[in-house]
Parts: sequence; structure tokens; C-alpha cells
Amino acid sequence: MRSSALNARLVSVDAAWVCAAERDEAREAKERREALARRISEQIAPKFALEPADARLARELLNLHCDRRAQQKRALHNEARNKLRGLPAANNNNNQQLRSPTPPPSVKAASVYAAENVRLAALLRDRETLLHRPRRKKRRPHIVDDLLALEKRYAMSAARLQKWWRACLRRAFWATYVRKTSASVAIQRVARGMLCRGWVRVWHASRTSGASQIQAAFRGFYVRRVVAAWVRWERVNVCRMQAVVRGHFARTRARRRQQSVAALHIQTLWRGFASRKQSDLLWLAQKAVHLQRLVRGALARKAVRGLRLRAEVAATQLQRMFRGVRARQAVGELLRDRETSNRQELMRVLEVEEEWHRVQREKMAKRLERLQLVDECMESIYLDMQTQRLRVSPRAIEQGWVEEMEGKMKLQRAAITKLKLETVFQLGLELKQKEELLLDFRRRLRDLEERRRNFEIWREEEFLSYWERECLYQHTQRLADRRKKVADQRRRWAITRYHRSGKPDKRWKCGKWAPDVLDAAKKKEVFCLANADLLAIIQSKWKQHVGIDDVSSTIGRVDDLANQVTFVSAQAQMEQVKRLFDPVMDDVEQVSAKAAKIPWPLLDQLASERRKLEEEKTMFKVWKKSHVSLRYSTAGASENSSNRAHL
Repeated sequence: MRSSALNARLVSVDAAWVCAAERDEAREAKERREALARRISEQIAPKFALEPADARLARELLNLHCDRRAQQKRALHNEARNKLRGLPAANNNNNQQLRSPTPPPSVKAASVYAAENVRLAALLRDRETLLHRPRRKKRRPHIVDDLLALEKRYAMSAARLQKWWRACLRRAFWATYVRKTSASVAIQRVARGMLCRGWVRVWHASRTSGASQIQAAFRGFYVRRVVAAWVRWERVNVCRMQAVVRGHFARTRARRRQQSVAALHIQTLWRGFASRKQSDLLWLAQKAVHLQRLVRGALARKAVRGLRLRAEVAATQLQRMFRGVRARQAVGELLRDRETSNRQELMRVLEVEEEWHRVQREKMAKRLERLQLVDECMESIYLDMQTQRLRVSPRAIEQGWVEEMEGKMKLQRAAITKLKLETVFQLGLELKQKEELLLDFRRRLRDLEERRRNFEIWREEEFLSYWERECLYQHTQRLADRRKKVADQRRRWAITRYHRSGKPDKRWKCGKWAPDVLDAAKKKEVFCLANADLLAIIQSKWKQHVGIDDVSSTIGRVDDLANQVTFVSAQAQMEQVKRLFDPVMDDVEQVSAKAAKIPWPLLDQLASERRKLEEEKTMFKVWKKSHVSLRYSTAGASENSSNRAHL
């Protein structure tokens, strides 16, 4: 036993050392990767980081501007220094003091002040020269050189970025390679450890099998030796326990006998008290019946008076409302009849106006045709003579018909010429008047045609509005009549249910049973699909974990079972009905399959034709004429408009 425990501990210690070494190696690899990434981010990335194009361009332009400002300041400073050097010296002493290599401090300060005074005097003397000197031209910026330099810098930056990126790719490759190599080494280490532990387990089992057999033999001997004493001791304890339990049961029986005797005494006392109380209640009930009869009579008379008063008030209100409805209906009928007669009168007036304008247009058209008829007749006669001249046969030519025809043609030509001369030289003014009259006739003709078209459109619109109004009124009347018939039939079907005692059943209200009646009906053995709970079986499965210790849970379980029975019986009824109607449903399915083979366009066309037929029937019924006449009238109007356009 000790050797096996020692071996197990040694194996566990070795495994712990191996796990600790693996964890240390993994931690070192992780720290190495983090240090490498930190070094790249701190040293390499800032050196080759890319700026946005607009930021880089702004920075370079700012540097260029600063350089130019510095150059300008340096040039001005050099120019002022050259001018100061060209000024004459104030005196030789000052010059000597300025040229002395190591003058004393006082002399040096005096020389500085003297030099400053000399410079100020020179500036005051040459003020006009400095003020009126010509301004130097501004140096133009070397934009092309700057752009070339910028492009060169971009190329160098791109080369450095490419170099850095290739180095990053190499480092990533070697990092991936190292990571995969370390992972493969770790996998090999785990596999070798698993195989080694299996071999150690087999070796340990083969080593400890003999010790296990020795332990089993010793334990069997030890148990067989101890069991006899243990059985004797158990028998003694059982006898003592039986004595205690039998005494307890005897004392309990004696106590219950005493309680039963006391309960008999209490019951006798209570029964006497209850019988005396019941006799007193019977005597009081005989006296209270008379009082209740009197009170109920007074309450009933009071309730009847209130009901009669409410019934009279309700009847008066109903009569008032009914008379108001009848009066409003009568007024509505009168207004509708008046509006209908006005609309019909307006339609007749529009129709008469249209007919009058049509007749006037035809008269003016005929008059215009007569004005142009004379000239056209003369021209047609001449053309007819020429045609006959061309159709003359050789025999007629020999008999002299040609000479006669030519003579007639000459006479006709002379008449036409004379008529034209009279028209040109004698009837010029009359011709102009006739032309003006012709233009006036044409204008009046167009106006009449336009007014006739407007009257026709107004008449059609009024007709359609009147027809729509009449159809809506008839539809409303039909709906009202239908509702009235339904209400009358429901009033005929209204029933009043009574109890077996002859009194009205108040549970039947407004054609419906009260909810308590429906709940009581559900508990009966009559089942139907309307009262079936479709989720009864599923709910019972969900409620299996609920206990039935209290009364409420027991009642709920009974209700669930009743709902399940109702659902199953409803399913059985549905199956019976389905089997009963199977022959009929087969025929219906065959008819629907035949109807489904008809193309949809034909069905749509059939539906549209049926709608047109219904519209024509409605038109015949309302107006005693077909809607086709209106189409013919519109076709005639279009033909008249085309003739008018031709004229």
C-alpha cells in the first residue's frame, strides 16, 4: 500500500514538474513575442509611418514659407550692414577706440554709444534716399524645383516603406514558423507524456495486484470473526426497541379510548342544543314567512311602478325617435324627388339645346354649299363635255357630232369666260362681301359646333352623375330594406326561456346564455368542437410537474382530463363526418380540378363580360333603354366632329 501511494505521488510530482516547465516555456514565448511587437511599434513604425497627403503637403509648404522668410530677413540685415560700413567716420579717436583690440570697459561703452550716434546721424541724413529708393522685385518661388524635390522625397519614402514592409513580411514568416515549430513540439510532448503515463499505469497495476489479493483475504477473515458478536448485540437492541414501541402503542390506545368517551358526552350536549335551536328556528320561520310575504309584495308593487314609469318614458322616447326618422325620411324623399325632377329637366334642356345647335349647324353648312355650287356646276359641265368629246366614236365623227360638240364647247367656254369676266370686273366688291360672309358663316359654324359639343359633354356628365346617384340611392334602400327584414325576422325568432316552475329564466339574456351556464354545460358528457380546447393534450404535458396535494390542483387536473376527453371526442366526430362526406367531396374535387384546367385569361374575360351584362341590365332597368344607345350617340357625335373638321 505504501509503495503504491509512493509511486503515485512520484508520478504526480513528475507530471507537475512537466506541466510547470511547459507553462514556463509558453510564458517565455509569449513575453518574447510581446517584446518584439513593442520594439517594432516604438522604433520602426514611427520612422516609416505614413502621413495623410494633405497634412504632408501643408507641412512642406509651411517649411518652404519659413525658409523664404528667413532668407529675406538675412538679405535685409546684410544690406543694412553694408550701408553702415560705407558711412564716414565721426572722428579718428572714435575709430581708434573701435579698432583697439582690448579697450577698457568705459572706453568700450563710449565707443558703442558713439557708433550708435554715428549710425543714427547717417540714417537721418540719408532718410530721403532710403525712403525713395526703388523697391526690389519679389523673388518668384521655384515651384517646379520644389515639386521635383517633393517627388524625389516621395520616391525615397516609398522605397523605405517597401523595404520596411518586406522586412515585416520576413519577420512575420519567421514568427509563424517559430510558432508552428513550438506548437508541434508541444503536441509531441503531450503525446509522449500520455504514452508514458499509460505505461506507468500498467506497470503500477501489475505491481499492486498481489497486495490487493492479500488485503481481500484479511478483510474476509476480519468480517467473519466480527459478524457473530455484531448479530448478538443487534438482537438485544431489537428486543429493547420492541418493548418501547409496544408500550407506546398501548398508551396511545388508552388515550384514544378516553377521548372517545369525552367526545360522546360532548356530542350529546351539542345535539340537545342543536335540536332546541332548530325548533326555535322553525317557529321563527313560520312567523317570518308572513313578514317576508308582506315585504316582498310591497317591494314588488314598487318595482312594478318603477318599471311601468320607465316603460312609458321609453315608449315615448321610441315614438319620438320613430316619428323623427319617418319625418326625416319623408323630407329626404321630397328633396330627392325635387332634385331628380330638376336634374331630368336640366338634361332635357341640354338635349334640346344640343339638337337645336345641330340643326342650325346643318342649315349653315347647306347654305355654304349653295354659295359654292354655281361655279362648281359650270366647271363640271365643261369637264363633262371634254370627257364626251374624247369618248366620241369614229362613226359619230363622220356624221358631224364632233363639230357640233366643239361648237357647244366653244359656247360653254365663252359662257365660262363671260362669267369669270363678270366675276372679276363687275362682281369684285360683291365677291369680297361674299368672302367676308363666308368667313363669318364658317366662324359661326365653328362656334355652333363647339357649343353643341359642350352641351353634349354637359348632358353626358349630368346623365352619369344622375345615374350614379340613382344607383347609390337604390343600393342604400336595398341595404336598409334588408336590415329591416333581418331585424323583423330576428324579432319573430326572439324567444323567452322559462323554468319548470313557470318563471322566466334570467340566465338567457340578449339571445345568449350566461357564462356560468356555459361553464356548467362543459362539465356534462355532451361534447362538441366549439367547446374543445385544441391545446388540451399539450397543456397536460406541460403541467405534469404540478402536484395534486391541495384541492385547487386536483380540480385543475380534473378539468384538464375533461378537456382532453372533449378534444378526443371532437376529433372522432370530425373523422365520422369526413367519412360520411367522402363521396360528395370526391365529386367536388373533380369539378374544381376541371375548373382549374381552364386558362386564367378566359376566366377573366368571362368575368368582364358578366360585369358588362350586369351594367346593361341595370341601365335597362333604371332608364328603360340600353347603354348602347349612349355609345351610338357618342359615335354619331364623333362622326359629326370629323365631318365638321372636313368642312
